[in-house]
Amino acid sequence: MSFAKSSSNLKLVGSVLYADCNDSFGKICETNIDLDQCLGNDNGRLKWCKKGKFSTSSSNIFLEGSNLVAECKNADGTVNVSRIDLNDHIYNTDGSLIFLQLRRRSSWNE
Repeated sequence: MSFAKSSSNLKLVGSVLYADCNDSFGKICETNIDLDQCLGNDNGRLKWCKKGKFSTSSSNIFLEGSNLVAECKNADGTVNVSRIDLNDHIYNTDGSLIFLQLRRRSSWNE
């Protein structure tokens, strides 16, 4: 299940997303996920990729609902504001936040 519908108290500290997520019994579990492990900066745009370490080339990172917003540097050093909906690949699985790559795409980095 996408995390936003079953989570509360969302907080972003650096690249780590913290949330209280409901498990299958309705119990609230404190959990977190390091978004550097699933997001990268692709020439000024946030992009889903394994171990992308987006935060090393981004600043002013914050949450706007389920969207992550960041100022990302591109190849020439200019900064672009980029946003990505975390509900696309971050899920609450029985009280834990996980990154789920649903299908293989050529745009995914390994």
